Amino acid sequence: MESNMDYKSTINSNAIEQKINTNGLQFSLDNIKSIEELKIYLNYLQEVYNNTGQEIVSDETFDSLVTYYEKMSGLEYKVIGAKPRDKAEPLPRPAPSLDKAKGVSGKKDYQRFYDRYENDITYLDKLDGISLEIEWKVINGQIKINIWKRGDGELGPNVSHIANFLKLPPINFNFLIRGELCMSDKVFDSLNDYLLSSGKKAKNSRSVVNGATNKIDSDGVVISNCTFIAFFIYDYPNYSPMTIVQMLDIFKQLGFTTCSYITVPKSVASFEYGIRYLKERREKTEYRIDGVVAYFNIPLSYPTENENPNYAIAVKEDSMAITKVICNNWNLTSKDGYLTPVVMIEPVEILGSIVSYITMHNARMVIDNKVDKGAIIIVGLGGDVIPRFYETITPAPILYAPIIPTEWNERGVELRAINADQYVQVKCCKIKYFLSCLGVKKWGLITIWKLYHGGFTTIGKIIRTNIQQLMEADGVKYDGALGLYDELQKGIKKVTVPKIMAGSCIFGEGLGDGIAEKFITNFPNWKIATPSYEEILTKKDFGPARAKMFSTKLDQFKDWLNDHPELEGITIEKVRKNNMLQGYVFIFTGFTDNVANADIKSYGGIVKEKHWTNDVNVVVASNVNKKSDKSDKARESNGRIRLISREDLMRWLTQIRLNS
Repeated sequence: MESNMDYKSTINSNAIEQKINTNGLQFSLDNIKSIEELKIYLNYLQEVYNNTGQEIVSDETFDSLVTYYEKMSGLEYKVIGAKPRDKAEPLPRPAPSLDKAKGVSGKKDYQRFYDRYENDITYLDKLDGISLEIEWKVINGQIKINIWKRGDGELGPNVSHIANFLKLPPINFNFLIRGELCMSDKVFDSLNDYLLSSGKKAKNSRSVVNGATNKIDSDGVVISNCTFIAFFIYDYPNYSPMTIVQMLDIFKQLGFTTCSYITVPKSVASFEYGIRYLKERREKTEYRIDGVVAYFNIPLSYPTENENPNYAIAVKEDSMAITKVICNNWNLTSKDGYLTPVVMIEPVEILGSIVSYITMHNARMVIDNKVDKGAIIIVGLGGDVIPRFYETITPAPILYAPIIPTEWNERGVELRAINADQYVQVKCCKIKYFLSCLGVKKWGLITIWKLYHGGFTTIGKIIRTNIQQLMEADGVKYDGALGLYDELQKGIKKVTVPKIMAGSCIFGEGLGDGIAEKFITNFPNWKIATPSYEEILTKKDFGPARAKMFSTKLDQFKDWLNDHPELEGITIEKVRKNNMLQGYVFIFTGFTDNVANADIKSYGGIVKEKHWTNDVNVVVASNVNKKSDKSDKARESNGRIRLISREDLMRWLTQIRLNS
């Protein structure tokens, strides 16, 4: 991979360190001009993070920068810790870091570890907390507790002042251990108001815990809401080397909190297994973890040097990578004419997938982050699935504008094509959106594009098509045409005027069929007379924006209907038979029933087809004895919400028909 950095340039390291010390947090990625400066920046990030708790970049970004440094320099970057700014003391025992297996080289690095011993392997959470050494020492019959943060693994600040706030089990013998001070995400969220009021709001639980343990800014409220999770024994009565599982068992017997672990045969304990276990633990654990640690199930001695041990390795997912932008494509794939920036990058492997393109959220993101040809950026997989942009390391020298005339939207975030309706892409997107409002599947944008160029240029022509006509389009075979036709007919059978109204795209971005249905219910004579802005504003659920939308766009929608005569007669717009169910708002649980749905509406009732709303007053259950969120709400309503069975509903509707 090429880079804009001049790696051979002569750098005055002392001057750079002086710049960091002078400017503090003003030193950033934008200042970096060489690989040597990148290393100094990495050291700076560690120092700030370990001493203040401030997270200038995310853990994933830091790991990506380390990977990039190692690739471009050919040197290994040792992530040990940071020289503590608080007065430091020698730790009772060294607190080394771990070798890591992640990214492209992860499998190879893990294999080197794997080949060292023949024993089974134990995996436990790699907690993303604050690493502490805690010592219980008997002096003149009294127990004294000393606590140190790990610092750089050899020297660490003494933070014994936090002992009174920690929930530690009673120990009455000489004992030296290592563990992580953590705060669960749930507790972190619950402290949000307190942190804001005290000016200590942080990006995540680790940052706030780290800051709270400092002597200058110690916070008993935060620390008392933390959990110390023990994982390694350095000294113990009649100490002898023991396995990691034996250590965890001792901790449990003494009343310490420990993390989850699993021991598996070596034949099972592959790198891929570790990644799968990591994903499983991330879904289940209440604490932040940034990997899992694999330990050989052998007796472990306490470390005597600050060197990464050979009996353990951290397995991590490298969900981010650094790459170079080849070009930015402005794709017009929106019914509203918005341009989507799709960035082509030099291919990188992330979590086993080759990523060659990323989609930016909007045009403003492209401009603010200067992403275009030549930029060096950090990319990753959002939710382990979708490629996404994270950060710019080196901005693009030039930003290239779209080749078609554009304008900013009202919020200044999206670029929109001027006179967008003239473009075939926009017309195809509108057809697709209309069909999706009808619930039609299988009609993807590529298929619609082919059919458009085969003569299917309007919604009306598509509605009235047949299998033979579909087969005349380029690349559409009989089986494909049959599937498209069947899906289309399913959608047509369920079509309603509210769905047509939403799918017409006349009303802009903010109209769904639910609001359209409410409008038609409130104004049943809308085809004859367009209600005024003031009239619409008097109705529930219709604020100024919606009132303006309907009052200004409704006549345009009527013209649109006249331009699509093919839609006449296909809607099952029910004529209300009577108002026997007026005022009733139904919701179904455990089943769907389109016939009952239509009958309820024909008798003046309302059916909530998707989500619960507070106006629901009848819950219809397939089984009234079965627990569900909707049924429980009815039971807990003190009779305000009726709970009836599907059979009860059928009898109710039958009685209404007989009385009509």
